[in-house]
Amino acid sequence: MSQWRPRPATQIGLRLIGLALLISLRPQAAWLHLLVRQSPSVTPLQLMLASSCFMSAAAGIALLLMGPDLWKPVRVARRWQNGRQRAHVWGKSPRTADDACSSSRGRPGSQHHPTLEKS
Repeated sequence: MSQWRPRPATQIGLRLIGLALLISLRPQAAWLHLLVRQSPSVTPLQLMLASSCFMSAAAGIALLLMGPDLWKPVRVARRWQNGRQRAHVWGKSPRTADDACSSSRGRPGSQHHPTLEKS
């Protein structure tokens, strides 16, 4: 995995963008408040403005706190790299639907646990 190191200007710039997004919430919230007071029902414009407020808040706080670390490479467990879901539990291969139906232990909600069986 290669090391990614952002320049100081990138770190400052991304955090300033996050701060600008948070500052932009003030006029957005004032406009949304005005629209809500004018109309008793929810309009598409109000929904779009509310979603814009949410996106600005979420992106702004993420950029302000994390900055360029949002794009930092992370290690992913081998089971998530393939794209296929692997259900190996305790070294056993996953059961088929036929096996689950023929066994009383395969029912959903069953509390069977192989290591907790009484001898």
